[in-house]
Amino acid sequence: DSQQIHAALQAQRALYDATCTPPLLRQQRQAALDAMDFLQSFSPRLAGPVLDGNAQAHDPVIVHLHCDTPEDVTHFLHDSPFQPRLANRTLRLPPGRRLDLPCWLLHVDGQDFELWVLPATALRHGPLQPLDDKPLPRAGASRLRALIDASN
Repeated sequence: DSQQIHAALQAQRALYDATCTPPLLRQQRQAALDAMDFLQSFSPRLAGPVLDGNAQAHDPVIVHLHCDTPEDVTHFLHDSPFQPRLANRTLRLPPGRRLDLPCWLLHVDGQDFELWVLPATALRHGPLQPLDDKPLPRAGASRLRALIDASN
Protein backbone atom coordinates (compact mmCIF):
# COMPACT_ATOMS: atom_id res chain seq x y z
CA ASP A 1 0.00 0.00 0.00
CA SER A 2 1.03 3.66 -0.23
CA GLN A 3 2.28 3.81 3.38
CA GLN A 4 4.75 1.00 2.72
CA ILE A 5 5.94 2.70 -0.46
CA HIS A 6 6.33 5.99 1.44
CA ALA A 7 8.36 4.28 4.21
CA ALA A 8 10.61 2.53 1.68
CA LEU A 9 11.19 5.80 -0.17
CA GLN A 10 12.15 7.57 3.05
CA ALA A 11 14.57 4.77 3.96
CA GLN A 12 16.21 4.86 0.52
CA ARG A 13 16.61 8.62 0.58
CA ALA A 14 18.06 8.52 4.08
CA LEU A 15 20.72 6.08 2.87
CA TYR A 16 21.61 7.56 -0.50
CA ASP A 17 20.59 11.20 -0.62
CA ALA A 18 22.36 13.69 1.58
CA THR A 19 20.30 16.56 0.13
CA CYS A 20 17.21 15.49 2.07
CA THR A 21 18.04 17.28 5.33
CA PRO A 22 15.91 18.83 8.09
CA PRO A 23 17.25 22.39 7.45
CA LEU A 24 16.41 22.08 3.75
CA LEU A 25 12.93 20.75 4.52
CA ARG A 26 12.30 23.62 6.97
CA GLN A 27 13.41 26.09 4.28
CA GLN A 28 11.11 24.52 1.68
CA ARG A 29 8.19 24.48 4.11
CA GLN A 30 8.78 28.13 4.99
CA ALA A 31 8.81 29.00 1.28
CA ALA A 32 5.54 27.08 0.92
CA LEU A 33 4.01 28.99 3.83
CA ASP A 34 5.10 32.33 2.35
CA ALA A 35 3.53 31.35 -0.99
CA MET A 36 0.34 30.19 0.72
CA ASP A 37 0.07 33.52 2.57
CA PHE A 38 0.52 35.35 -0.75
CA LEU A 39 -2.09 33.13 -2.43
CA GLN A 40 -4.53 33.03 0.50
CA SER A 41 -7.50 34.16 -1.60
CA PHE A 42 -7.34 30.79 -3.42
CA SER A 43 -7.52 28.60 -0.26
CA PRO A 44 -4.08 27.05 -0.86
CA ARG A 45 -3.13 23.57 0.35
CA LEU A 46 0.38 22.14 0.40
CA ALA A 47 0.81 18.66 -1.11
CA GLY A 48 3.64 16.39 -2.19
CA PRO A 49 7.15 15.71 -0.88
CA VAL A 50 7.56 19.00 1.00
CA LEU A 51 4.51 18.13 3.07
CA ASP A 52 5.30 14.45 3.61
CA GLY A 53 8.95 15.08 4.47
CA ASN A 54 10.50 13.37 1.43
CA ALA A 55 11.60 16.53 -0.35
CA GLN A 56 14.96 16.73 -2.04
CA ALA A 57 16.75 19.91 -3.05
CA HIS A 58 15.38 19.81 -6.62
CA ASP A 59 11.74 19.04 -5.67
CA PRO A 60 9.21 21.80 -6.29
CA VAL A 61 6.82 23.05 -3.66
CA ILE A 62 3.40 21.84 -4.81
CA VAL A 63 0.49 24.06 -3.80
CA HIS A 64 -3.11 23.35 -4.73
CA LEU A 65 -5.20 26.46 -5.39
CA HIS A 66 -9.00 26.40 -5.42
CA CYS A 67 -11.31 28.63 -7.43
CA ASP A 68 -14.38 28.49 -9.63
CA THR A 69 -12.66 30.34 -12.46
CA PRO A 70 -9.05 29.34 -13.28
CA GLU A 71 -8.63 32.66 -15.08
CA ASP A 72 -8.72 34.36 -11.64
CA VAL A 73 -5.39 32.69 -10.83
CA THR A 74 -4.04 33.64 -14.26
CA HIS A 75 -4.87 37.32 -13.71
CA PHE A 76 -3.51 37.28 -10.17
CA LEU A 77 -0.18 35.77 -11.23
CA HIS A 78 0.23 37.99 -14.27
CA ASP A 79 -0.24 41.01 -12.02
CA SER A 80 2.55 39.72 -9.76
CA PRO A 81 6.31 40.28 -10.14
CA PHE A 82 6.87 36.60 -11.00
CA GLN A 83 7.26 35.10 -14.45
CA PRO A 84 4.88 32.13 -14.39
CA ARG A 85 4.86 29.47 -17.09
CA LEU A 86 1.72 27.50 -17.79
CA ALA A 87 1.77 23.70 -17.81
CA ASN A 88 -0.79 20.95 -17.27
CA ARG A 89 -1.13 18.24 -14.64
CA THR A 90 -3.55 15.37 -14.29
CA LEU A 91 -5.07 14.07 -11.09
CA ARG A 92 -8.12 12.22 -9.93
CA LEU A 93 -10.94 13.58 -7.85
CA PRO A 94 -13.57 11.50 -6.06
CA PRO A 95 -15.13 9.24 -7.22
CA GLY A 96 -12.07 8.56 -9.39
CA ARG A 97 -12.66 10.94 -12.27
CA ARG A 98 -9.50 12.14 -14.05
CA LEU A 99 -9.09 15.85 -14.43
CA ASP A 100 -6.55 17.83 -16.48
CA LEU A 101 -5.60 21.00 -14.63
CA PRO A 102 -3.71 24.17 -15.37
CA CYS A 103 -0.49 24.33 -13.38
CA TRP A 104 1.65 27.43 -13.02
CA LEU A 105 5.40 26.89 -12.73
CA LEU A 106 7.39 29.56 -10.89
CA HIS A 107 10.91 30.01 -9.59
CA VAL A 108 11.08 32.35 -6.59
CA ASP A 109 14.13 33.00 -4.41
CA GLY A 110 15.85 29.79 -5.51
CA GLN A 111 12.79 27.57 -5.02
CA ASP A 112 10.64 25.99 -7.73
CA PHE A 113 6.88 25.99 -7.26
CA GLU A 114 4.01 24.20 -8.97
CA LEU A 115 0.67 25.91 -8.44
CA TRP A 116 -2.08 23.46 -9.41
CA VAL A 117 -5.44 25.13 -10.09
CA LEU A 118 -8.29 22.92 -8.86
CA PRO A 119 -12.03 23.53 -8.85
CA ALA A 120 -13.38 25.11 -5.67
CA THR A 121 -15.25 21.87 -4.88
CA ALA A 122 -11.89 20.09 -4.51
CA LEU A 123 -11.28 22.06 -1.32
CA ARG A 124 -13.72 19.77 0.51
CA HIS A 125 -13.31 16.66 -1.63
CA GLY A 126 -9.62 16.70 -2.43
CA PRO A 127 -7.66 14.66 -4.95
CA LEU A 128 -6.99 10.96 -4.63
CA GLN A 129 -3.59 9.31 -4.35
CA PRO A 130 -2.65 7.59 -7.61
CA LEU A 131 -1.85 4.19 -6.08
CA ASP A 132 -4.66 3.44 -3.66
CA ASP A 133 -7.54 5.91 -4.14
CA LYS A 134 -7.12 7.27 -0.61
CA PRO A 135 -7.31 11.04 -0.13
CA LEU A 136 -4.08 12.80 -1.04
CA PRO A 137 -2.53 14.31 2.10
CA ARG A 138 -2.71 18.09 2.03
CA ALA A 139 -2.21 20.84 4.58
CA GLY A 140 -3.51 24.34 5.03
CA ALA A 141 -1.40 27.19 6.38
CA SER A 142 -2.15 26.53 10.06
CA ARG A 143 -1.11 22.88 9.86
CA LEU A 144 2.02 23.85 7.92
CA ARG A 145 2.90 26.44 10.59
CA ALA A 146 2.59 23.69 13.20
CA LEU A 147 4.94 21.42 11.21
CA ILE A 148 7.48 24.22 10.93
CA ASP A 149 7.23 25.04 14.65
CA ALA A 150 7.62 21.36 15.56
CA SER A 151 10.84 21.14 13.53
CA ASN A 152 12.52 24.04 15.35
